[in-house]
Amino acid sequence: MISNLDDFPDPARDFLNTAKQNNHYAMPLILSSRGCPFNCSFCSSPAFFERKWRKRNYSRVVDEIQQIIHDYGFSHFYFTDDQILGRGGRDKGHLLAIAEEILLRNLHKSSDLYFFVMMRADFSSILTSPELNLIFSAGFKDIFVGFESGNSTQIAKYNKGIKIQSYFSTIRKCQKLFFLEGGFILFNPYTSISSLYDDAKLINALGIPQWSYYTKKYLPYPGSNLFTELATKDLLIESNYLLIDYNFLHRSVEIIYKTVSDIENIIAEKDYFIFLLMDALYKYKFNLVTSRNPSADSLFTQIENKLQKLSLLENIIFLGILEYVSQSLDSKYLIQQFVDQFNTLYFQISELIDQIQTAEFKRHLRNYNE
Repeated sequence: MISNLDDFPDPARDFLNTAKQNNHYAMPLILSSRGCPFNCSFCSSPAFFERKWRKRNYSRVVDEIQQIIHDYGFSHFYFTDDQILGRGGRDKGHLLAIAEEILLRNLHKSSDLYFFVMMRADFSSILTSPELNLIFSAGFKDIFVGFESGNSTQIAKYNKGIKIQSYFSTIRKCQKLFFLEGGFILFNPYTSISSLYDDAKLINALGIPQWSYYTKKYLPYPGSNLFTELATKDLLIESNYLLIDYNFLHRSVEIIYKTVSDIENIIAEKDYFIFLLMDALYKYKFNLVTSRNPSADSLFTQIENKLQKLSLLENIIFLGILEYVSQSLDSKYLIQQFVDQFNTLYFQISELIDQIQTAEFKRHLRNYNE
């Protein structure tokens, strides 16, 4: 294992030149560290990187970002780090140094910098409020948070080492500043209806209208602790490089998973567009404040209200499915009712989008459809 990541050359960026020539959107990948010191049971990183965390020199990371902006004109980046904060408080200086260097070079002023980054759900207790504002100012605005579950038993099974209370604390503290995305694993062999109720509470608090959140199933990675446990207990029904699958211990959970998956199959394309819309709304709101069109504010407010209704509708229907299955009732009517209401809200949102003439917002939304 190479200890000094700065020994590696910068990756080839040929595809960026192609995207630039064709006037296509691109979100270049940036890697500032490798590995993760934690030991989540569902993750293959502990086996692959031996729980060792290594970082690049912060200045070289910013050099790479600056070079891409200069050569290709792209300013939205995807940080692929498994755990950019390393071991937490003792390593948070790495992220802060990157942010400070960006501000020192004024890159945030010359480009509409926007970084996607992954963090553990306790990041808001590791970074102080001034530090959160610092990384936000530098462009770290989209944070994918590894919540996994809202149930303490499931969190213990995943060996997260985080208390559920900190999940809700992170949402309350950071929801209005960052675009918080959620990483969830609702379904695994040990899932119960009780744990799904807790998951629904957490997803509702996050407030992102994504039905796909309610369908997330554990994918067993060979080498991970949970995969080894399932194999030892003979819970795997398929285990090869084409398919790895398992049985649920509770028949009711199997029915629930099939139900929510069937719904996802019906609305998947629209569900994905809703996520892109959320992302575009956030980017327009925080990246292009100087270009805001006051006449469009009313339309944006109406869209946001519709999205809130959609998030609440999804949560209510999911809870309804849990109730119906727990009482052995047929949920076909409930599903159809949800699909009808979902489509109605989606149509209303689409009509509002058509009325928006703000070029910057349309550009953000169009970027992801190319």
